[in-house]
Amino acid sequence: MLTLLEISDVKGTPRVKLDLPEVASVGTRIRLRFRLNRTSNGRSEVLRVDGQFKVEALGIDGGVVPRRQVISVTSVGVTPVWRSIKKDPHCSRVLPPAKSLRTKVE
Repeated sequence: MLTLLEISDVKGTPRVKLDLPEVASVGTRIRLRFRLNRTSNGRSEVLRVDGQFKVEALGIDGGVVPRRQVISVTSVGVTPVWRSIKKDPHCSRVLPPAKSLRTKVE
């Protein structure tokens, strides 16, 4: 079933569309592993989600066909955080050609 997943303990409460089986009830623990990218104030950030999460709220969005479930989860272990991506320098340093001593030709 198509699922709209909200991670409530992450800054900005990111929402992700996933294909998950139906969750039994509130309090169920699920294991999630995915990665999100975003640009915030001109810098690239990544959110790496990997771990156990507990379902805090569960609902069905009936206004959309096909219907989808809306799940709000919180982290059981370490809460994922947005981290900035360090970009590689666009130009690599080029070394000058090696200098050798001049040889006299007679």
